[in-house]
Amino acid sequence: MRIGKGLYAKARQNHIMGKPMIAAPGGFDQVAKEALSRLGVQWEPSSTEKASTHIPARAVVSVKGSFNRRISYGKYFLDIEQASV
Repeated sequence: MRIGKGLYAKARQNHIMGKPMIAAPGGFDQVAKEALSRLGVQWEPSSTEKASTHIPARAVVSVKGSFNRRISYGKYFLDIEQASV
C-alpha cells in the first residue's frame, strides 16, 4: 500500500473488516518513522512527545533540515514540525 510518493508499506487483510491494513506491528506510526529513516532524514520525537508520559494520539516528529513530503495512509498522517537549531 502506498504511504507517500515512492513510499510503500507491506499490507495484510484485516480479518474483521476484510480491508487491507498496514502489516507492521507498530502500525502507521512505525512505518512512517521507518520511512523517514530510510530516506536519510534526521528526525527525533516531537517536543510534546518527549515531555509527556502519555501515548500520543497521532504521529508527530521533529525534522532537522527541510522535508516537504507528505506521508499518509487513509485518515492517518505524519505531522512534521521543524526542529529548532
